[in-house]
Amino acid sequence: MLFLSSIKGSIKTLEIRGVMHGYINKIVYCLDTLQIKGLIKPPNKFVSVVKCKSEILEKCKKLGIKLRSENIKMTSVTYESVLNEALEASSCDINILEVMFIKDELNTLMLLSDKSWAPLKATIASIVAKLVHPDWDTRKHQTQIGGNFSLRSIDNSHISRTLFQKGLYDTATSFALTRSFEKAEPFDKSYTGKITPVACKDAFLKVVEVINTIATTEVLKAMLIVVMQFLKERKTKHIELKETVLKSSKDLTLEDVSDTLQKINKLSGRGLSVVPVIIVHTLVTIIQPYLWPSMTVKPLKEHTAPDGHTESYGDIEGFNTLYKPVMAIEIKDKIKVDDTIITTFNKKTVNLDIPLKYILTTANISKYNSKNNVSVQTVLDFIITYLQLTLYHNPSICTFFVSELQKCLLAHTNLSLSNKEAVNTILISLLA
Repeated sequence: MLFLSSIKGSIKTLEIRGVMHGYINKIVYCLDTLQIKGLIKPPNKFVSVVKCKSEILEKCKKLGIKLRSENIKMTSVTYESVLNEALEASSCDINILEVMFIKDELNTLMLLSDKSWAPLKATIASIVAKLVHPDWDTRKHQTQIGGNFSLRSIDNSHISRTLFQKGLYDTATSFALTRSFEKAEPFDKSYTGKITPVACKDAFLKVVEVINTIATTEVLKAMLIVVMQFLKERKTKHIELKETVLKSSKDLTLEDVSDTLQKINKLSGRGLSVVPVIIVHTLVTIIQPYLWPSMTVKPLKEHTAPDGHTESYGDIEGFNTLYKPVMAIEIKDKIKVDDTIITTFNKKTVNLDIPLKYILTTANISKYNSKNNVSVQTVLDFIITYLQLTLYHNPSICTFFVSELQKCLLAHTNLSLSNKEAVNTILISLLA
C-alpha cells in the first residue's frame, strides 16, 4: 500500500491502494477539490487506473502538489492469495453491490447454484482472475478469442481445486466442463451458449459485464467475499445435515422399504436422477458379501462425461477376483426402456460374457428379459427382490439398507443440498 500526503499537516490526503505486480490499479482519495487530470475523477468516487508509482508522483509534481511517499512492500498477488483474503474476511460493504445494481444477479447465481454450478463457478473465476490481472477483460475467456489467458485453465488449476480442497465446492471440476461455457465467444450479451437455467444466464452475463467495465477493486473484493460467505454457510449446512444420520432400532420390513422408495420416486426437480443410482449402488454394496462374496462392487463414479466417452459398462459395475466384469447395471430415471436404450447397453456388454446384466428404470414398466440375457425391470422390483433374497442371511437387512442409504445420499457430492434435504426428510420419518 502506498500513502501520498501533502506536507505540513494539510487536511488534503491522497491514498493509493492495490499495488499488483508493481502497478497501482486503484485510487481512493478524500480531496474535496484536488483533481489530477487523467488519474482522478470528481470527489467521493472510486477510480480505476493502471499507472505505476513514478508516473503518479511525476504528475503530482508537475501540478505543484508536494507529496511524501512511504515505502511500498511489493507483494505478488496469486489466485490462492485472493481467495484466502476473501475467505478470511468477516464482512464487507454489501451496499456497494446495490450501487452497481448486481446484488440481485449475484443472489440469483448463488440461490440457483444447486441446479447449476457452472454459472457461479464461472463468476468466481472471473472475479479472481480480474483481481490478479486487472488489464484482462475476462469476458474473453479463451486465448483464441483474444483473451490474455484461459479462464478455464485458471479455474481448473487454481480456483476450483482450491475451493474443493476446502470443502466449499462439491467437485474439483471447472465451470468450463459444462459444454454451454465452452463456446469460443466472449461472455457478452450475444453469447449463444445455452446456459441454464435462463435466469442464471442473464445474471451471469450482467455480472461479468460489470466485472470488466465499471467494477473497482473494492467492488470485486466485496463480490468475492459475499460469494465465499455463501459457500461457507452452505458447507456448514451440509455438515449439519450429515449429523442427522440415525441409528434406527426399528425392525423395518420390505413393505416399509417399498413405501419409502415410492415416496422418494415421487419427488421432482433438477438433479434427482442420481438418486436411483445411489439407491441401487447402496443395495448392491451391502448385499454383495451375502450373495456374491467373490465379487467387488466398483465405487460409484461421479459422472463428468457420458458413458460413451469412458470405459464404462453401466452405472453400477461388479468385478471378479481377476477384475473381469461380472455385473453391469444401467439405470434410467422416469424413462421407459426402449430398443435404443437396450441396443446401446448391448454394445457395451455383449462381447464381455457378463452374467448379471440389468437395465432398471423408475418409470412404471413390466419386468421382462431382452436379448443377451438382459433383465429389464423397475428399480423398486430389483431392490425388493434382492432384499428378500438377503433376508435369509440377515433378517435385519431392510433396516441396514435404509440406514446405509441415508449415509450414502448425504455423502454424495453430486446431489444438491435441497435434494438431500428432501430425500433425508423421507428417510428420517421412517427411521426415527
